[in-house]
This record gives sequence, structure tokens and C-alpha cells, in this order.
Amino acid sequence: MHFHDIFDGCKPDAHGIITIGQGQTPHEAAAQLPEAFRDKADFPHEIMHTTGMVSFHGLGDASCQAKDEIEIINKTAFDVVKRFPSGTAIVHLGAINSTLYAPYVEAFKTQKKSCVYLPLVSDLASLNTQVTRATETFPGMPNYGLYGTFEDGDDFFANIKVPCLYLALGSRFYGVPDGLCLDRIHTFAQNFKHADALIISQEEPPQAGAAPVSRGKDPYATPLYRKFVDTYLRALCAHAGIENARTCKDFRWKAKSDGGMHYFEMTTTRDMVCTAAAYDGLTIEGGTVFKMFKTWKRDTGNVFEITLNADVNIETLGHADKMGTNLYLIHP
Repeated sequence: MHFHDIFDGCKPDAHGIITIGQGQTPHEAAAQLPEAFRDKADFPHEIMHTTGMVSFHGLGDASCQAKDEIEIINKTAFDVVKRFPSGTAIVHLGAINSTLYAPYVEAFKTQKKSCVYLPLVSDLASLNTQVTRATETFPGMPNYGLYGTFEDGDDFFANIKVPCLYLALGSRFYGVPDGLCLDRIHTFAQNFKHADALIISQEEPPQAGAAPVSRGKDPYATPLYRKFVDTYLRALCAHAGIENARTCKDFRWKAKSDGGMHYFEMTTTRDMVCTAAAYDGLTIEGGTVFKMFKTWKRDTGNVFEITLNADVNIETLGHADKMGTNLYLIHP
């Protein structure tokens, strides 16, 4: 398939990349940080797009939730692909260092149907890597990178002429507060053409009365997660102008849950002065506690209720036990 058969009114560059956004997200995230350090806003996940993305790349498919997702995808991809015609685009949202799309490509090949791979990533270096790996893994498959954010995608997806199978894994849609969750799915549903569908994953909250997770089985106590959190903290300190930061010693952190909300509790171990201009000399005292990486876990009933309120249909594809992950198919 030629790109003219796939897109309307846009053309990829020499590396197969289409810029669909204005690159504002990292700047907006940095502007939010001073308020976050004053406990008047949340710490933005997007700060990783400006500093230290390498550790996030390393996490990729190695996370426990991704392992749950691949377990379900391997069991269900063939039946999902039966719904789609030849020439469908697999639009992979947030596809950093991920192979979770591959079983769907294999299913299209097995069913003698063609497909196109369109990873959407807001970090250009990781997007180029994803496009290159997909080209090497599936030679001959059309493969174009979409450079931008989820929000940029909402403005761009109307330019895709072929049917779309959207992949939004890692609790990206429903891991937010209720109002924002409904708004996200309602906004995204406006992108659907008749034959389109969206696959999402979502972790369930821990069962009431469940025993605490032992240190050896804690999915957030792995070396990769520790490296990820350490790199994120270094990014925060760099933006705030905190000098001589030793994040492994300056912050104590642990994974915690409050009802359906999961987060990392970060406690400072010493006084730290923010020297960057936007912070007006703010001093963060030792013993200050921050909540970072807030995400909401939802059971199937809650996910169905929110989705149906957005006037779209939803089906459960499967469940994996390790992280209590469910995979859902949403369609017009």
C-alpha cells in the first residue's frame, strides 16, 4: 500500500515519520512542576519526554502489566483480527519499546490479510527506534511513525482513510479520575469510523482484605522500576535547579494504594533549594511527602459503566491474574 492509500492530506518524511503535533507537551509539563513541588498540582508524567527517557524505554514490555497484556493478546489476537478487513491500520498509542502490536500483525498474515503499522509516540528518538524495529521485524509491511501526543492524535486520526485497530495499553485511558476518564473515551470515540475499534487494558484494584505483597513479589521493586523512578526524580531535580541531587539518597519511595488509586509515596530526606527562576527560591524541607505517578485501578463493572456512558460499545477480551489486568475491545 502506498501512503496515499492510507492518509489524506499528509506525507511522511524520508524516515517515514509524520509530525502530527506542535511539540508543546514537554514545555507544558515543565511549567507545571513549580506548582507540583508546592503541592498545588500533580507531577506530570510527561517530564520524562524531556529528560531521561532511556530508562522508560528499558521498562517497555518488561513491566508486569505488559506481561499480563501479552498473555491475553496472544490468546485473543486472532479472533480480534477476524473483525477487520485487509489493509487495516494498527494504530499503536504510546508505543515506546513495545512489541505488543506484533501478535496482531501475525494474525493478519495468518488470515492472508495485509495491515499497516502506525506507532504514535511523543518522543522522536524512541519513535524512530520503534519504526526501525517494526521494519526489521516485518519487512514489506507499510510502517509510518506518528510524532505527537494522544491529544494530537485526536486532531489527526480523521486523516487515516483505512479502518483502524487502535491499541491503548498500560491503563492509559481509564487510569485517571472519573470525570477525565469519561471525557477521554468520549473524545476518542469521535474518531471512530464504522469498522474501527479500540483495545485498552486496565488493572483492577486489589481485593478487599488481600494480604500485603511480599518484598520478593512486589512488581514495583524490580531493578528496572527503580531505575525508572530514579531517572524521573533526576529529571525533576534538574528542572527545579536542585544542586548536588543524589536521588537514591534524597528521596525514599514506596508504592502505595488508596482505594482504587495507586501511587508512589516520595519522602525527602534533606532540605533542598530550588534554584531555577520559576521556583522563586523554594526550599523543600526534609520529611516532605509527595504523591507521584497517580493512577486509578478499575474493576470491570466500573469500566463498563464509564464506557457505556460515552455511548460506545465494550466487550471483555480476557483477564490475567498477575496484576489483575483486563483487556477490553471498544467499538461504535
